[in-house]
Amino acid sequence: MKRTLAYNSANIKMIHDNLINLKNQGTPKEFEIKIDDISTVHRTNDLSKFYCYQKSLTPDSNEVSFILFKGNSRRYDKFILIRKSNVSPDPNMTTQEYIESKVAEALKLHKQQMEFARLKEKTKSQKKTIEMQKERIVELEAKNKGEMQSLIQLAYGFIRKPNPDQGAQEVNGISNDELAKMIQHYRVQYGEDVFGKALGIGLQIAEHPYLIKEVTEFINEKIKDNERK
Repeated sequence: MKRTLAYNSANIKMIHDNLINLKNQGTPKEFEIKIDDISTVHRTNDLSKFYCYQKSLTPDSNEVSFILFKGNSRRYDKFILIRKSNVSPDPNMTTQEYIESKVAEALKLHKQQMEFARLKEKTKSQKKTIEMQKERIVELEAKNKGEMQSLIQLAYGFIRKPNPDQGAQEVNGISNDELAKMIQHYRVQYGEDVFGKALGIGLQIAEHPYLIKEVTEFINEKIKDNERK
């Protein structure tokens, strides 16, 4: 029997699978492989040598013949795989297979490039948002610092200012002078920034006294949490 087929991976696999099936059934066949009538795999039943012929393929190779012998005789079945239409750069692939592989590679590359562009644009947008947030934080810090300074000066000035109608003023039994010294002491001890923020928070709570209980409980809870650590 002689059959002429197109040279492609499906037909090659079909021949190889046929040899495997015969071997598994206990009736292995000897085979020989030729390229353009030149023997590249000599007669053998060693299937590990089946694909060795591919090393001898070139773009100019036209026919690959797979000869399957019948028993120990010289009779055989012959499969001739034609590669004349195969002008692909890869001698182990037909033109169609080569084109399909390149199209798949191009699609994969395009998808990767699109994903990269999307991530790049997302990163650019996130950086812009971060920069805007940083600028806003700087503005708020500057504004808060200015407001805290004004509050400190206002409170300090109020405490130092005498009231001629009431004589020496006191707050909870502490004179203005002593209170002013205490404020100055804590400003030095905790630093201008911490003292200013603390005073600002205190004044905010004073404007909304209903928050005093909640804030006090929150602060006590936080102190307990830190002591447990």
